[in-house]
Amino acid sequence: MFTTCKRTKKYNINYYLFFTTFETVMKSILGIGNAITDIYVSLPDSSLLEQYSIVPGSIAHVGRERVQELLDAVAAEGHAIELNPGGSAANTVALAASLGLKCGFIGKVGADIIGDDFIGSLKENGVECFVSRGVTASGVGVVFSQPSGKRTFVVSPGAALELVPEELDPEIFAAYGHLHLEGFVMECPGVAARAMQLAKERGLTVSFDIGSQRIARKHNAQLKQLIGEYVDIVFATFDEATAYAGPDHEDIAPVTVVKCGPEGSVIYSGGDTIKIKAYPAQVVDTFGAGDAYAAAFLNSFFNGLTLAECGEAGSRIAAEIVGKKGARLSL
Repeated sequence: MFTTCKRTKKYNINYYLFFTTFETVMKSILGIGNAITDIYVSLPDSSLLEQYSIVPGSIAHVGRERVQELLDAVAAEGHAIELNPGGSAANTVALAASLGLKCGFIGKVGADIIGDDFIGSLKENGVECFVSRGVTASGVGVVFSQPSGKRTFVVSPGAALELVPEELDPEIFAAYGHLHLEGFVMECPGVAARAMQLAKERGLTVSFDIGSQRIARKHNAQLKQLIGEYVDIVFATFDEATAYAGPDHEDIAPVTVVKCGPEGSVIYSGGDTIKIKAYPAQVVDTFGAGDAYAAAFLNSFFNGLTLAECGEAGSRIAAEIVGKKGARLSL
């Protein structure tokens, strides 16, 4: 089984070919991330947001009480509310499981109906759930959309932030061949570092989705240490990659996947640059497209396809996701 190792800034070999020579790599993914349920709300204008001092088009991190106030106001005005299971790593493993990989997920929810639904949705997709219950309410992310196309995010992670390193059972890691983490795990002190250490000790390969510019900046020093020591594949949007490493972000990891929205994506590995075109799509909602890209990419990767084919698969699935509401597909 391949074991990750500490690397220098420049890579002299094609790590993709190195990975795929190991036939013992298990086709399975263990995901760790924030257990979040997405709540979609369509607003005619920005008046309700302004009433609560929320800047339209922004990402606001608030307490659960504030979220409840907003949802009560939404209900009072008669706006429709739609709930969909979310969370970056959870979205990725849910789709990867639908594509045929053995998948599991570690996270934390509250002792409430939203937590029940979150766990139930993963199980419906064939994902093994290692989800514990926290003291606070389950995490939610409210997505406010307006006819102008502007979207505003109000996030309350709740119990998702209660996950601690001591809850990571080494025996769970032993049953998987790959670990996939999202950047928001960095908000749970010590969890990402412990997870990567357990993965390395048990020969798992590791992928990491940076997830947001805020995470890239806030945790930059620690991320560079962890990614440099443990991570084999990094997924990031262009803005996230730039926030993490500046304009020269080709060498973030042995395989670096930079997603560029409608312009497609670029894969860097072993000195090679592979450009992937975006598939045409009727865009309804871009939420979760990157998570789906990662799922299809990893599924293809562990089935021995070339990096170009992995990118093509990611691009095609992402096009399916943006054509509908919600971050997951039923396959």
